[in-house]
Amino acid sequence: MQTPNAPIRIMVIDHRAIIKAALERLVAGRSGFEVVAAATTDTAFLPAVLCHTPDVVLLSVGSDRDRAFACLTSLRETPSVRTLLLTDATDRDLHQDAIRLGAYGVMSPESSPDTLAKALDGISRAEYWIDRVTAAALAQPWRNGQALASAGNGERFATLTARERGIVALIADGLRNKEISVRLNISETTVRHHLTSIFAKLAVSDRLALVVYAFRNGLVAGAPDRSAGRTGGTRAVLTLAKAPSLDLSKRLA
Repeated sequence: MQTPNAPIRIMVIDHRAIIKAALERLVAGRSGFEVVAAATTDTAFLPAVLCHTPDVVLLSVGSDRDRAFACLTSLRETPSVRTLLLTDATDRDLHQDAIRLGAYGVMSPESSPDTLAKALDGISRAEYWIDRVTAAALAQPWRNGQALASAGNGERFATLTARERGIVALIADGLRNKEISVRLNISETTVRHHLTSIFAKLAVSDRLALVVYAFRNGLVAGAPDRSAGRTGGTRAVLTLAKAPSLDLSKRLA
C-alpha cells in the first residue's frame, strides 16, 4: 500500500528486452517514482509481482492482443495491484476487454513521457485512465437502454430506484449535474443526493468508475458503437479535470 510522500512503486513488464530497459530508465528517472521490479511476459512474472507488490504494473505488449489478455488474466490474481496497459493496438475491442479484465488504463506508446507519468500517478490513486472513445463505447449500452442485472451483482443493482437508474443513464450519456437537473426538472442538490446514494449502493467512487463497474460486472449488454472507434483526432485522457466534453470522472459535480 502506498504511504504519503512515498514514491509510487512501479513494475515494468515487456517481452522485448530493449523496450523494457528503456521503460525502466524512463520511469526511474521521473521524480516520485521507483521501479521495484521488471520482467518479461515470457517468464514467470507473477511471482515477482507477488514479491514486490508494486502500486502499478506498467504492462507493455506492443500490438500482441493474446499476450495482453494472458498477462491481464494472470494479474487478476493480485487485485490490489493496478495495471496500465501500454499497447500499439488501436482496436477498441481490445481496449474495452482490457478494462473488463482489470486494467485501470490503456494508452499508446506514442504518448509523451509526461502523459505516462500522469497516468501512472492517477492509477496509483485508483483513477481510471482511458480515452473518450473507449469510455463512450462502454457507456453505449446504457444509452440504448440495454442495462440488465447479472448474477452476483443483480441484487446490488436492483437496489437502485427508477430515478437513480435514469440518472445513471444520463451520466453515461455525459450529462453534468445542471443538465441532469434541467432534464429531470429537479434541483442540482437533489441530483447530488441521488449520486451519493448511487455510489454508496454500487460501491463506486465516481462517474467513470460507475460506467466501468457496469461494464465489468455484466450490468450492460449489447454491441458498442463501432463507428466511434474509427474517429480520428488526439486522445483525450479521462481523469480528474480532463475531457470536459465527456465529464465522467468528476465525483459529484
